[in-house]
Amino acid sequence: MDDDTVLEIVDGEPAPEPPVTKHGRRLARHLANILDASYGPEWRADTGVTVLLAESPLTILRPAVTVYRADCPDEERLPPADVLFVVDTADAPDRAERFATAGVERWVATDRDQSTHDAPGGTMPRGTINVTTSDKAGAVVPAATVGDPTNGHTVANDGRTLLLVENSGSTVARTVTLQMAKTVDGVTMTGARTVSVAAGVTKLLGPYSTADYGSALLVDVDHAEIKIRAFRS
Repeated sequence: MDDDTVLEIVDGEPAPEPPVTKHGRRLARHLANILDASYGPEWRADTGVTVLLAESPLTILRPAVTVYRADCPDEERLPPADVLFVVDTADAPDRAERFATAGVERWVATDRDQSTHDAPGGTMPRGTINVTTSDKAGAVVPAATVGDPTNGHTVANDGRTLLLVENSGSTVARTVTLQMAKTVDGVTMTGARTVSVAAGVTKLLGPYSTADYGSALLVDVDHAEIKIRAFRS
């Protein structure tokens, strides 16, 4: 087998990269450009990135598109800890399990008809934003969570939860959407509250009643320029 065709190794054995058409390669480049623009300066999206899933037995895979930390070391093989999510081919669903086992839980598949779908077993999970509890002794302010416009976020809510939302961009207002779900006479009523955050502005949002928003606050953003921290007193 020609070395140029052995782009992946699975369980220590060379494995040819899954076949990709010219259309598929163009689609991957297009997706990479969109994701690179959407996720802000903290993240990069590229094609042809090799991800090291396991040292022993050696497993390295090269998904169609990889979204990874912009400040990670320039290494030949990217560790899973630096990967936010990957976009992969739809005809190899077993790869989703391999990525998840290695710690890359967000896996999106692309079909040749340009549609996308989530990993087998349902939609990809929302990212969890941990809540920092403040008291009289004080609390260390945590690093902000980068907004995920693809999957959204969930925040534990006891009715006292506050969100500190920053638009780190310099030109465009961004939107934060908080999903509502309330049961009335046995019927679940859904809706959403949207908040616009101007460029360069930080807003404190909340609190949110558990009767209206539930014990898990569902937060959606329209761009990765939104940064979020969660607090309660």
